[in-house]
Amino acid sequence: MDNQQRMEIDLKELFFVLWDKVILIAAVTASTAAAAALYTYFLITPIYVSTSSVYVMNRANTESTITYSDLNAATQLTKDYEEMIKSNAVLTEVISQVGLDATTGALSSIITVNYPVDTRFLEISVSHSDPLLARDISNAVAQVSAEKIVELMDVEKVNIVDEANLPTSPSSPSLTRNVALAAMAGFVVICGIILVLYMLNDKIRTSADVERYLDISVLGVIPDVPDTHPAKTGKKRKGRK
Repeated sequence: MDNQQRMEIDLKELFFVLWDKVILIAAVTASTAAAAALYTYFLITPIYVSTSSVYVMNRANTESTITYSDLNAATQLTKDYEEMIKSNAVLTEVISQVGLDATTGALSSIITVNYPVDTRFLEISVSHSDPLLARDISNAVAQVSAEKIVELMDVEKVNIVDEANLPTSPSSPSLTRNVALAAMAGFVVICGIILVLYMLNDKIRTSADVERYLDISVLGVIPDVPDTHPAKTGKKRKGRK
């Protein structure tokens, strides 16, 4: 019971320590949030993502009926299609078509290929600081890769289902998320510093500290009363004149 009571008293004490510094805590939290907002808005380049999708069908027979083996074969080849989309043969032609001043390695790093499970769709996403270039590159990659897949991988046909859209808002960075994370970090750090400094301070501040840490009783307490003696007050006033 004593340990539990001591813990409750300590937690209350720490709470009031933080409460006494609430203005400082609020100021630091607001400052870190504002700094994150300014950094995100002015110093981080926004990135736009544009996505196109293609439909791949690898039909092994000449009949008009699509069999289960056709679907299964197309699903198993999705990894091969991804490698083809990011191959030098495709990327070199895309660079030529769009007129990019970039290497195939740099272009490959901004291309992401997704293939939803149990489908024959491939989604080609391009991330770029220029929304127009993101759209043009995604469309060019879809077109060139569709031709190369048909030509080199014995696929009957690859159809472009959705052309890339022109992104109107950046996908990153997130201003709201960055501000929230910075505010949280600032709040935690300043609270931690205040508590650490308080716990490292071993000075006796109150009569309760004397009883708690020295285990002795306090006989009396001299109150801190402001000096309002008329004579001294008069001297202070006279000195001011």
